[in-house]
Amino acid sequence: MNRRQPMEQNTRPALVAMKPQPQSQRSVVQVKEVNTRSGSASLDNVRTHNQSSNMFNVNQSPNTFNANQPSNMLNGKEYDKKTVVEKTKFSNEKFTTTWTYLGSDQLIHTVVLRHNVKINNKGVSKRVILVDNVVKYNDKSSDTKFYVKAGRDNLEIEIMANKDIGFKYDLTINGEKFDTIRRQFMIQKASKMSGN
Repeated sequence: MNRRQPMEQNTRPALVAMKPQPQSQRSVVQVKEVNTRSGSASLDNVRTHNQSSNMFNVNQSPNTFNANQPSNMLNGKEYDKKTVVEKTKFSNEKFTTTWTYLGSDQLIHTVVLRHNVKINNKGVSKRVILVDNVVKYNDKSSDTKFYVKAGRDNLEIEIMANKDIGFKYDLTINGEKFDTIRRQFMIQKASKMSGN
């Protein structure tokens, strides 16, 4: 006897943007959390921009990567950034940037920014931010700065135009640039390995 099982739907918390507050010429968005139901989508990689030899796969299921992994299980992926450019079903480009970092709470956190680059005449395009696999922002907007929390850390995510690759994405953790924190971590790690 063959019984069909009902399909499970993924339940993801999503966030709705509150009114943007202008800050010079850029908009700043603060978000609040609400629950929504949505399915998952597959990603087709077109080209990749890496800033680390260790890459975190955006498509991994939550069971294969524990976003709140204790720091005593360090694996070389404590500070990582990867940008993937994908084609959407309407042949537009979607930039997906994933950062992993060791937070001040000594847990490894993951921040994902998905940015569709099809822009309408008002400069509006879709932007999605996930922190530790939880949607923190999901809206069509022209906002370029986003403020969210991960554990005890205050994060700022910034979208900037770049003539070489289209867009550049920066993460600031508690007021310090991600690249600076990663460089300091790598220097400390190399120093410990050499016995200094």
